Amino acid sequence: DQELDELEARAVCFEDEVAETPLQLGEAVVSRASAMRHLRDALESLRRHDRELLRAFYGGSQSCSEVARACGVPEEKVKAHLYRARRRLQQLVRQRLRRETAWL
Repeated sequence: DQELDELEARAVCFEDEVAETPLQLGEAVVSRASAMRHLRDALESLRRHDRELLRAFYGGSQSCSEVARACGVPEEKVKAHLYRARRRLQQLVRQRLRRETAWL
């Protein structure tokens, strides 16, 4: 999928730029590269629908109304799904980071 390849390429470029910069998470410090890896892994572990919705909105720079029109659903439904998908993604990233920082 070309869109996914482009998104991953941008993520790699961004990751290379900030990989060495530490990221403070509470009392723990992890590398930004590690945080980005956890974000990518968490994104890939989401349900396909959630992953595609997040990519369309954030990676594809589509507005909620554009995503709604493309999917044939009301805009409020897209907003609700985006909210839930972001929450699930946040929970997955936090779980992964907790496991990593538990060893620090």
